[in-house]
Amino acid sequence: MKKFWGVTLTLLTALTLVSCGNKPATNDSSSSKSTSSLKQKSSSKAKSSTSSSTKSSSSSSASSTSSSSTKPATTQDRLTSLTQQIKAVIPSALVPTSYPLATGQFLNASYTGDATHYTMYFAARNTALPFNTPEVHANAADISISAQTYQNAADAEAQINYQAPETGLPTVALGDNLTGTQQGAAGSTYTTWQEGRWSLTVQAINQNQENGLTLSRQAVALLSQEFLPVPATHGAINLRVATDGLRLNSVTWRQGNTLYNATGIDAMTLLRVVTSLK
Repeated sequence: MKKFWGVTLTLLTALTLVSCGNKPATNDSSSSKSTSSLKQKSSSKAKSSTSSSTKSSSSSSASSTSSSSTKPATTQDRLTSLTQQIKAVIPSALVPTSYPLATGQFLNASYTGDATHYTMYFAARNTALPFNTPEVHANAADISISAQTYQNAADAEAQINYQAPETGLPTVALGDNLTGTQQGAAGSTYTTWQEGRWSLTVQAINQNQENGLTLSRQAVALLSQEFLPVPATHGAINLRVATDGLRLNSVTWRQGNTLYNATGIDAMTLLRVVTSLK
């Protein structure tokens, strides 16, 4: 009997050990699958985020390029385009490299003539007109710049209304260490001074209570910063306080046998344009 129970206990122990050794590891397998799934989802989200970011960047870049390509031409761009078209026909033309405009205005230009006798017209308008449009010719322009070649220098020089300095007249300080003289004639007061080879005169109509001294000082201040063309002998500048929309301001000078004459409605705009000529 003792032997029988011993054998029985031995068999039961062996069966128990076998049973424990063959138990499936279900928890480890489930954990591994779950971890793998999370990694795949995380990787998928990262790729999606990167793709979205790339698309957004590309879209932003395309939008920026499109915006840049449709950007309207600046005043300087348009001035350059207009003057290049003039010089394509008249290579020797002196053209402005700067032109002051009010906000929202467009520069327009036209010309007539050839290399020996030409006139360029410039006008500020609310719209950009085609180059050389008749709407900017002659009296419709704000500024005109002309050049005429004479047979000799003397004939060209005779067209310049240079005002030589006079003594015995009342004097006024104009700034930049310059002094002018003043005199009245025919209901106007004239302020005159010299800068290099140039004579400058500002006319103010007394009846309209115009102040010629203010415009004279503005002109002196500008010319202390900008440079006029250098005349062969003399040049003359005649300015008006008010012009009633007419080109009554003028700048005249000679280089060789060619006489240059620029006229404009606004005195200071004309001076700024003439000092930029090249």
